[in-house]
Amino acid sequence: MITANRVPDHATIARFVVRHEAALADLFGSVLALCAKAGLVSIGVVAIDGTKLYANASREANLDYERIAREIVAEARATDEAEDERFGEARGDELPEELRTSAGRRKWLREAKQALDQESITDPPPPAEEPASMPRGRAKDQGRRGWQRDARQRLDERREREARPIPRSRSAWLSESKRRLEQGLQAERDANEAYEAYRACGISRDGRRFGGGPPGPHQVPATPTGKINTTDPDSRLLKVTGGYVQGYNAQAAVSEEQIVLAAEISVDSPDFGHLEPMVEATTGELANAGVPGSPRSWLPTPATGTTSRWTASPPMASGS
Repeated sequence: MITANRVPDHATIARFVVRHEAALADLFGSVLALCAKAGLVSIGVVAIDGTKLYANASREANLDYERIAREIVAEARATDEAEDERFGEARGDELPEELRTSAGRRKWLREAKQALDQESITDPPPPAEEPASMPRGRAKDQGRRGWQRDARQRLDERREREARPIPRSRSAWLSESKRRLEQGLQAERDANEAYEAYRACGISRDGRRFGGGPPGPHQVPATPTGKINTTDPDSRLLKVTGGYVQGYNAQAAVSEEQIVLAAEISVDSPDFGHLEPMVEATTGELANAGVPGSPRSWLPTPATGTTSRWTASPPMASGS
């Protein structure tokens, strides 16, 4: 149905998924609701497991900030040399023919203004920047690392909302990779400042004063550290049995009836940290599907010590 019985281009299905991502997400919830109405979903044991998925990207495409900057400079130098050879004595930045007269400029500006006015009517306003705030969940009480981890997660969520396509030209994806590394450094810097300001207040969430004085000094690097994959900037090097893969960590929650209740994907390698987000996702999907009972009641509580019904399943065949 997707390819109309024709041999697809190598990216046809991927582009289809990107174009209809929201509709496919709604379809998953609708199918789960139908399964619940058919009696195929019951509140009981739920198994959660993860597996590493390969990205369509080479490990050799992981570059650090300094190398990306050097390659951008080399790319700009090569462009300048090509333009010098092409234009000769000309500067290469002469005005187009339609802008060389006052009448032509007035006409061009009038048409450009009309186009901008039309866009302002039809296009939605750009998403507002998410203000810095307290970390979510337990990250607030997990020290500086928890605050920085929450800042990285917020940055990933903002990128998902922006949904920028991966550039195709070499110069464009080098610039995009450099921009993402700089975004990550700024997120780390903001989280560090917010954490130190929070600790400086001297009062924890439960109302007690922090002991031991202010936190130790932490120097945020002047330039971004780490590496980014220039082919697929969202993917990461993830540890698996026997080495590393360039890809993603996919998580799934499955009922005893082998019905997938929730599925999430991230770039954090350890599986343990995904338990709480998967519980949240599964709770939401079951509630939206109209399944009676709340998985929230299955979790252990400090007051009662109730045993959790959430269990870890055996590793998948891929060796996660």
